[in-house]
Amino acid sequence: RNNKYILNNISSFEMSDHRKRYRDHDSEVSGSRERKRTRVGPLDVEDRLESLITRVGEKSTSSLESNLEGLANVLIADIANYKQRILQILCTCVTNLPEKGTIYATLVGLLNEKSFDFGGEFLELTMCNLKEVIFSEQWDRARLMVRFLSDLINCNFLVAASLISFLETLMNAALQIGVPQVRSDWFVYSILSSLPWCGKELSTKKPNEFGRLLESIEVFISKRNKLHSKALRVWSSDNPHPQEEYLDCLWEQIKTMKDDDWQEKHIRRPYQAFHSVLCKALPHPIPLFDVPPHTEISIYPLPSVIFRMFDYADAPEEKPIPGAHAIERYLVEESIWRIICTHYKDRKECANQLINCPVRNKVPIEYIITEVVFGAMFRLPENEHLFLFYGSLIIELCKINPQTMPGVIAQAVELLFDRLPTMNVTCVDRFIDWFSYHLSNFQYKWTWDDWIQYADSSASDDQRCRFIIEVLAKCQRSTFHENLLEILPNSLLPLLPEPTQGYFRYECAEADEPGHTTVRKLIDGIKSKKDTQSLLTTLYEIGPSEKSFYENDDLVGPYIDPSISALRIECFILTILRAGLKSISHTYSALTKFQPMFTELITNKSEQLHVLRTVREFWGRNPLMVLIVIDKMVKLQYIQCSTVINWIFSKEMENEFMRYTTWELIHNTLKKMMKHKSKVKKDLEDAHERLDVLIDKAKREEQKHGESEDDEAYNTSPLEIERRQEEIEELTQKVETAKKDQKELFLIVFQRFTMIITEHVAECEREGRKIVNSWYRYTLQRLQEIFLMYHAEIDQYSDKMEKLIFTPDIAPHILEVFRRYKSLRS
Repeated sequence: RNNKYILNNISSFEMSDHRKRYRDHDSEVSGSRERKRTRVGPLDVEDRLESLITRVGEKSTSSLESNLEGLANVLIADIANYKQRILQILCTCVTNLPEKGTIYATLVGLLNEKSFDFGGEFLELTMCNLKEVIFSEQWDRARLMVRFLSDLINCNFLVAASLISFLETLMNAALQIGVPQVRSDWFVYSILSSLPWCGKELSTKKPNEFGRLLESIEVFISKRNKLHSKALRVWSSDNPHPQEEYLDCLWEQIKTMKDDDWQEKHIRRPYQAFHSVLCKALPHPIPLFDVPPHTEISIYPLPSVIFRMFDYADAPEEKPIPGAHAIERYLVEESIWRIICTHYKDRKECANQLINCPVRNKVPIEYIITEVVFGAMFRLPENEHLFLFYGSLIIELCKINPQTMPGVIAQAVELLFDRLPTMNVTCVDRFIDWFSYHLSNFQYKWTWDDWIQYADSSASDDQRCRFIIEVLAKCQRSTFHENLLEILPNSLLPLLPEPTQGYFRYECAEADEPGHTTVRKLIDGIKSKKDTQSLLTTLYEIGPSEKSFYENDDLVGPYIDPSISALRIECFILTILRAGLKSISHTYSALTKFQPMFTELITNKSEQLHVLRTVREFWGRNPLMVLIVIDKMVKLQYIQCSTVINWIFSKEMENEFMRYTTWELIHNTLKKMMKHKSKVKKDLEDAHERLDVLIDKAKREEQKHGESEDDEAYNTSPLEIERRQEEIEELTQKVETAKKDQKELFLIVFQRFTMIITEHVAECEREGRKIVNSWYRYTLQRLQEIFLMYHAEIDQYSDKMEKLIFTPDIAPHILEVFRRYKSLRS
């Protein structure tokens, strides 16, 4: 009856205005003596009940047990008048405050002992909520609800046989034929993650049935397809720490707990203090649960690989890190992750909660926090939260705990740096992003001398050397070059990029340089604010047959289309970039101001390609500006996304292929296309909504006016409706075009990947060289990165790509990458 209302509020737990205004009654008594006594209304009582329930378990002068007992008595007294409100608050707290799950389980158990009917209604409502949460694909919330339900057996709230039946129902859903493995994985993971809470009771009360459930889980795990795990690993090597698939790891931890007779040391269990009371309660059977079925549009959580960075040897001896297969490792990491998920919008509060985590006295909490945060930062295929959050959280942790955290973070950086040779290239990029950001907040101070041994620029093939180069280049974006010169040791200075402005070839060129006269006229014309037509007339003084500046360049010359006016394009682009040389804002202004000239001069892909070459000539020694200028040109639609991709994969760019900024450009281009598609799709949806509003308005007007001839206001509606329908037709065409362009763009990306890899293999076989080298591994990882980062978009084209590109006769390593991607959601 009230389920729908409750479910509408379960997704977020934010105090309403009247709740925020709530003040404790005792504090109000201390006000003015002249204050008149006010009548306590229903809202005041509800506010007080909510405050009591949500704050239970927080710091108090009284013990938790006495607070729970007192709260249970208060709620029982108010159940007659506020039952539905109490049920709503409890159900919401169960999933929104999972760190206090055992406290709420105890409270519900005490209430059930006092009122069996209330306990039954709570269970019915919880099961209804669970079904709705699964149906709406709130998977993490649903898993926490399964865990809470399992914990209720410790309060004598549930019949043990019914809990076994409920878990078997989830297991049967996992074993269902014809559903994706990721769906089955979620059900098994939900069961396993609840066992630390209920395993002891089930093994005691229903050992045979529980044993059969565990056997079913073991068989399921042994038969799983884990091809995707290689794509999700942070490191390719298991030395020194094995990189385990998440279900495999949790299953090993559960087996260890089973061998230890289901003992653990980290779960707070307040219900144990009420054993003599709770054993008198009547337990409830769990109602029959119908698992919502799989649909074609269902989206499930992706699998993951457990990140390991520290072990017992890295932490202090007095508080060792639990072993990788100890259930305590899972419980501590789960507690930390839940705090992060609860407070990720407030980094200061999040850091404070983490440092003061209840388990801080049992484990080296700084090490576990660091490992969990870096694991979240490197999580593949994508981060759970905004990437910048993790960096800002680490900074807050260092501020709150300056004695320990900075040292642990430094230790983590050194471990990551040492393992760079086996690190996934996507994670290397994230490491570069985070570390450069972190340094910018600490005056770029670091033990740079320790890295001098890797400063030999001739060893640029070495991952550590490349890492230092890219970090310094990224740091240079956020500080002055002179600052880094003062901080860095002399031996590292050769790795620091030079502070360069744009290179304008005509600045000191002689007058007989091709295009020199025209460029000077253009510069004067721009200064004197001549109109577009005058500037174009000046440009057209350069004939279409005049040779390009790159004509004799062995790397670029052979690829210039002879049909384009190459020198004319070079003179135009160089002049425009020179006009915007002062700052990024000036560059944006120049590119926007001369839009008519771009439209006139750049009309096909060959000309667009030559624009990119010229941009690289001007800003080649400043890769960030190349990125910025090309990104702006794509946004202004001077350059097509496909042209950028083709250029990056061309022979003339092969020396830049392994640069960090090159892949920034590729990802920016792909995201730009995806953003454009999303925008026009949203515009179409909005247009449909506006049309629906107009049609409804027209119908109301028609009913209102009836057959009246005085209907001038209504007569305008058909014209407006017709205009909206035409708008929808135009937007529909734009959406179809955007979809087609995006599909073609991804096809181009994958075709280019397969071409360069196939050419490399053929060349190595022809020359008798080793195929698998650093370039080959790097390129395969970048191919894998594209699949992982854009899997949601690529899914719709995967069948076509399998027929056109990733056929059985392609190179085995390429095919393996594609199969890993396919297994991600299989």
